[in-house]
Amino acid sequence: MYAKVTSHVFVKDLDRQQMELLVVTQKGQPKNRHILDIGMEVDTDRVSNVVRGMVSECGDETVCKKIGVAHLITWGYACSADVDALYSGRPYETLRAIVIRVNGEPAGIIGLAKEPDRDRAFSEYRPSLAPHLRTIPVLRAIKEFMTWVHASRVPVYAVAENPVLLQRLGFKKVAHDIYFWSWG
Repeated sequence: MYAKVTSHVFVKDLDRQQMELLVVTQKGQPKNRHILDIGMEVDTDRVSNVVRGMVSECGDETVCKKIGVAHLITWGYACSADVDALYSGRPYETLRAIVIRVNGEPAGIIGLAKEPDRDRAFSEYRPSLAPHLRTIPVLRAIKEFMTWVHASRVPVYAVAENPVLLQRLGFKKVAHDIYFWSWG
């Protein structure tokens, strides 16, 4: 299934290493298709240049003008610079986290903080990520996070302001705003 980038440009993740870009006509007919090797990290400038080249090959200037509003959503394993970009003060716990980027800039984070007798699930996102929370890359990041939760050898807790996602993922409410992951 393709995700709509603009009214004429669509993208589809083939797997973690490739994405397919598609440019369509005003009537929705495919005009140009390109498979792009991306690896774990996506170079947004490279993808933008490929899309602009595909559109210019099609000769549709109205599409070229609309390409500038495209948002490229990617995810990868967080490094200390990503944590610093999303939090004003670095947390004291040992973290294992996934960062979600909008156009190459960190916009969200999800992960586990190691505490002495348990793991604490956490997540934060900036307003720039809010319209993209249901995109395939964000859902894949959540899926990867859940593999960590499933593999945890200690209890996993989460404190939630909005518990809908935690409940959908299988966390159980144990107190007012505290949720617990049960293994079965």
